[in-house]
Amino acid sequence: MSSFTPSSQNPTRPRWLSLIGVLLIAAHSLYAAGLFTTEMLDLRASKQPGQDDPALWAERLGRLPEVLPGSGLVGYFSDRDLAGISDFDAFQETLEFIWTQYALAPHILTRSLDEDLVIGNLTAPLNEEDAAELGLTLKEDLGQRIYLYTGGGR
Repeated sequence: MSSFTPSSQNPTRPRWLSLIGVLLIAAHSLYAAGLFTTEMLDLRASKQPGQDDPALWAERLGRLPEVLPGSGLVGYFSDRDLAGISDFDAFQETLEFIWTQYALAPHILTRSLDEDLVIGNLTAPLNEEDAAELGLTLKEDLGQRIYLYTGGGR
């Protein structure tokens, strides 16, 4: 049965060989860290002020902040929340919810249709029958696939 012995105790492997191995690993790590830093700096430089995703999303919301009351709870739903809709990107949809919350502060967004006002982030507005079934009435089409409904909390 063979047992492991460190290179310092192994006369067949010179100590300098182990040192070269450690130096190669360290050099590779520094190179990878440098590449990562360069990529992050390039990514950061490519974004102009006011052109980051949350700022672009706030721009897409248009005049929605102006038509909402000063503060309070506002409902929110998207295609993801509608039965039978499966063609969506859940990660992107979650980001859109977070960006909407950020853009509408001090309002508090809830994933509920029971608030006085409910924002619909939809590919198309609900038809009257579907909206009525959910207890919603279209108040305003704000463009850019953003719709404002009155909800169950009226």
